[in-house]
Amino acid sequence: MAKSKFSSRSLAITTADQVVSSASNFLFLILLAITLSVSDFARASTIWVIISFSVVLQRSVFGVPMLLDSNIEGEKRLRVSGARLGSIAVGAPASILALTFFVESRQILFLYLGLLVPIILLQDLGRYVAISESQSIKALVADLFLLVPVIGAILFSWMSGEALEPSVVALLFAFGLVGAWIIVSGSSLIGFSLD
Repeated sequence: MAKSKFSSRSLAITTADQVVSSASNFLFLILLAITLSVSDFARASTIWVIISFSVVLQRSVFGVPMLLDSNIEGEKRLRVSGARLGSIAVGAPASILALTFFVESRQILFLYLGLLVPIILLQDLGRYVAISESQSIKALVADLFLLVPVIGAILFSWMSGEALEPSVVALLFAFGLVGAWIIVSGSSLIGFSLD
């Protein structure tokens, strides 16, 4: 029987990371529901479904094979390079749709979503690279960086009794996402090293 290269600690951190990632996505949609009008929330949900499909597609083509074959360095680099291009290609429909919604509604949140879709996909790719390099903690910290601003925004709305402005939500999302991307970009495979 082949021995797994992942320790039980690494598997526990990876599981925690997936829980945090799912929680941040779920709570971000709740925050959008609190913040946006019904029609704008429907638009945002449509964009989010396309982004989610893009993430699943990217994971199945690049992320999971990277975890399975992570000892083959050249092949992993090729997959990451392909995933970078794939992030742009599969994210393009969501970006175009979000920018179209921005033109229609002048809702700044759609502008941010349209511009940030490639970073959403690159950040998710970075999580898989970190996990494949036995750096699951880096993926977990990155996802916590996304989760904390969302929880803070929801708590603020609940305690104040007022929804945040969509532009503030957009800035919080951009801050969390870019921070998470920088954290997982510590892998030399993604682009630059923080070490």
